[in-house]
Amino acid sequence: MLSSRPYAYRSEPLAGFKVYLLADLQLSQVELLAQEICRAIGPQPYFGVDGSLALAKVLLLARGRTEAMVRNPLLLSFMCVAALHREKQGTMRKFPTRLVPVIADCVQALVEWHRPEYKPDSEWPEDLMGNSVSRILGKLALRSFQDQSGVISEEAVDELTEVDKKHFKHLVSARFVERRNADYVFPLETFREYFAGRAVAKTPDPYAVVKRHLHKPEWQGVILYCAGSLDRKLAEPLDLWFPTCTWLFAKGIGPLVGIVAHIVSSHVPVAGKTIEEVGPQLRGPLEQWLARSRRSTEFFVTAIWKRHRRWGMGFYESILHRDLSLAGRCVGAAGDNCPDRLAVRVAGALARHTDEDTLADAGQNRAVRRRWMELYETRALRSVADEPQVREWLVKLSFSNKKGERYCAVIGMAGATSDPTVRDRLLALAQDRQEDWIVREKAVQALGAALAEPAVQENLIELMRDREAHVRETANRVLAGVLATTTGQQSLTGVLRDKGRARTAWRPQSRRL
Repeated sequence: MLSSRPYAYRSEPLAGFKVYLLADLQLSQVELLAQEICRAIGPQPYFGVDGSLALAKVLLLARGRTEAMVRNPLLLSFMCVAALHREKQGTMRKFPTRLVPVIADCVQALVEWHRPEYKPDSEWPEDLMGNSVSRILGKLALRSFQDQSGVISEEAVDELTEVDKKHFKHLVSARFVERRNADYVFPLETFREYFAGRAVAKTPDPYAVVKRHLHKPEWQGVILYCAGSLDRKLAEPLDLWFPTCTWLFAKGIGPLVGIVAHIVSSHVPVAGKTIEEVGPQLRGPLEQWLARSRRSTEFFVTAIWKRHRRWGMGFYESILHRDLSLAGRCVGAAGDNCPDRLAVRVAGALARHTDEDTLADAGQNRAVRRRWMELYETRALRSVADEPQVREWLVKLSFSNKKGERYCAVIGMAGATSDPTVRDRLLALAQDRQEDWIVREKAVQALGAALAEPAVQENLIELMRDREAHVRETANRVLAGVLATTTGQQSLTGVLRDKGRARTAWRPQSRRL
């Protein structure tokens, strides 16, 4: 049983099953899979390209801000389809690096793929565009989350307009959704979350829709896609400072004007009647003003973060930091569409309280990464160390005259050992006998992420004879992980054979392992 949503099985565990976690794709696997996808899809009728530009773009981004995205096979396939679409349109220079725009490009490519000019037997309507697909499926997907059914019922389809019902049939034939017994389901759960998130982002108050579901695992994807779909960046200051008061005023302007008109009309009937007529005209613009503010990234993220700050002394929040983590992930999902001042405020709190996965998600925001560099929060930067700007900064910091800064740089560089420059610098620090032992020890630990490289194995074997005890013991522990597998044993044997070492030279050290 293979599931991308394991939380569904935690409420009712299955007896007799062992649970395994699939590892993320390595860079070589990313390259191979991307090549196969582009080679298979590129020649299709709609695209009609060789896919070389799309492949080059995906592999270039795979070493930067989208590294976490390409490690997932499904999201990597989305990136390839979106890149092929951009190559077809000639807009590769504007290729997005955030997940929501990538999926939007992918949906648009699938819509174009089913048009009659590319599929002769297709009856796809001319007015059924990518935005219409998101609008129709968004309402249905959000309803499937709200009623906790996970499916699109016949009743929900019947409530669509006549035009949308006709369009829905084409969405079924194109397999955006598929029939299951008497209902419909999304073949990809990611699409269900994406369309629901887009629907939430179009509501007058997105936070009000999701605030009761902030800590439900099945709603996490919806919330993140909503944060990435919000078009407006800044909220209205008055609404941000006094959200309850602005909501009450915008919603209660009608009754309030009615009361004022009644009081005035007892003295000046004409003025009272005029005020009463103005009331409905004021409410519409005020509600539009309020909706524009609430549909901003700043209001949405701030509302989530305020829960953390408001209940920060609470028992669960002080331990788990759930609201803070979710706010940080939303900042990353919004990317540069999140105001810098808000991202900077969240960045410092994230580095102190959250886990590596949350830090990696939040690090997709440029202001967050910049703030972490200012604070020397290299533990947080480790999750985004493959970003060229961060990688160069860490390597430069490793040449500092201050031991503490070199130590911080080594911690951060542990996340970028796939880069040859970083590996060479770590090896140099590990072998430098004039360097402080704690920096050397951390450098050896960081090299443990690059044990697939024979040169790294060779140097770690040399370090097992180092005069510094801490360095020797760390090298032993790192190499012990290699010897735990047959492949690792064969790899080390090959390194020793290439070096021409006798087995007796290895035997005394192997007792420690």
